Amino acid sequence: MHSDSRRQPSAAALPAAETSLKLNPVVESLALDRLAALFAGAAAAKTRVLLGAGMLTAAAMSSGIATAATTGTADLAWTAASSGGVTGYRIYYGAAPRSYVQPLGSGVAAGSATSFKLTGLTTGRTYYFAVTSVDAQGRESAYSNEASKAIPEPAPAPAPAPAPAPAPAPAPAPAPAPAPAPAPAPAPAPAPAPAPAPAPAPAPAPAPAPAPAPAPAPAPAPAPAPAPAPAPAPAGVLLLGTKTTESFVNTNPAGMAEAFSLTAKASGTANALNVFLDTGSTATKVIVGVYADASGKPGQRLATATISAPKANAWNAVSLPSNISLTVGTRYWIGLMAPTGSGTIKFRTRSSGASGTAASVTTSQTNLTAMPTSWSVGTTAKYSPVSAYLVSVSTAPAPAPAPAPAPALLMGVSTIQATVDSNPSGMAEAFIYTASASGSATSLNLYLDAGSTATKVIAGVYADAAGKPGALLASATLAAPKSGAWNALGIPTLSVKSGTRYWIALLTPPGSGTIKFRDVASGGGGAVTTQQTNLTTLPASWSVGATYANSPLSAYLK
Repeated sequence: MHSDSRRQPSAAALPAAETSLKLNPVVESLALDRLAALFAGAAAAKTRVLLGAGMLTAAAMSSGIATAATTGTADLAWTAASSGGVTGYRIYYGAAPRSYVQPLGSGVAAGSATSFKLTGLTTGRTYYFAVTSVDAQGRESAYSNEASKAIPEPAPAPAPAPAPAPAPAPAPAPAPAPAPAPAPAPAPAPAPAPAPAPAPAPAPAPAPAPAPAPAPAPAPAPAPAPAPAPAPAPAGVLLLGTKTTESFVNTNPAGMAEAFSLTAKASGTANALNVFLDTGSTATKVIVGVYADASGKPGQRLATATISAPKANAWNAVSLPSNISLTVGTRYWIGLMAPTGSGTIKFRTRSSGASGTAASVTTSQTNLTAMPTSWSVGTTAKYSPVSAYLVSVSTAPAPAPAPAPAPALLMGVSTIQATVDSNPSGMAEAFIYTASASGSATSLNLYLDAGSTATKVIAGVYADAAGKPGALLASATLAAPKSGAWNALGIPTLSVKSGTRYWIALLTPPGSGTIKFRDVASGGGGAVTTQQTNLTTLPASWSVGATYANSPLSAYLK
């Protein structure tokens, strides 16, 4: 809450000639008896306040502002108060409307100075100004009308100069040039010349014509092929953010998080986040996070990780606990913070104002010890992009985790199906198959999608009983399932007969997360769930719940 009531300073008269004051740019909100902005425009109505036995008239600030040519510098001008007895003025300013604090001086002598130059203002911030009249007894009028101005910052000087450095790499290509050395080989061709007598011998002379064979020397041309090598980024394709060290040093106190809006440049899966910390960062612990967008603010938290020993003036990489998938053209947020008691974090961003390209938001909480799961917006600005990025671990949808080698499969498929399917914990689902070969199976292999959060998976094989799972033939438990990968479960030796129908079932027990797997969207073979939704193991007798046509599941026996 802001108020016009304030304590009066013990005012020492300030010489009229003194019209310049340097500010500490770290101070974002304070009041001075000097001001930063040139106010040009019509004067607003004066206000009066009764102080002691007299009444003073406030000076009138102009309503428009123009900044001075020098960055971080501005000028103030005001109309002299109309009442008599005014000996000077006090000028107030702050970082929010009517949010002023005690001035640092007694004012400028009346009649000689109604303007003042202020330097050292922080660029990219908006300041609010007002002036009061003071008489010889130290009485002070009410605030004048308020004026405001955003102090512009200098255009950042992009410095991607280092990029050309890789160009020299192709230089080594000339090395292959010595290859032509073998060309002399044709020289021995004249050796046949010793066959002196036969005059036709000259005929062989055309044989040297092959001498142009040296032409193969240009073959080294393919050498440039290595040049493309520098093209791929060291850690993969850039999916989100920027690898540029931006020009603006930004900072937040420990306990407050800030997130920056960014649009994905490509689709893919990422498992690590990189962030640049400025030289002046004293944070002893840094927490980062990636959020989905929710109507222009951070929404669902997709991943978070902690940098336990952050390095200042360097890029810091941290692995995410699980892979996250990003889609080109989609908006996301990268957040960072130093938890309470971990020092002050300093990082690099694009300056605000015209230079900023997207939004940035802080949290309303200032005592956080972890990245919030639900973002409560504090202040908003335009500081994005932040110097941070995510790269792919493989290109977009990665069917690369090619199934197990080619050992002959007895039943099932080793293909990663296109559809991501899931079941809540406690409910089992079985998929029908026909054995493709006869033999003894000792391993059941199951592919879990990258988004699976299951911490325990139970899988098994059932005989067929008139189109539904019958007797449970074998089962096994996967204690540490891996998402985005094939998982092998050892099972007791199971005899499988070619052409016979079986069911492969899977289940995540209650409290063990949500299982996500791959199957076909529709039009496939039969799939059935259990009626029970609180199973802790696969049932010996299957009670059919819902039926689908999603088989085959990405699973097989060998």
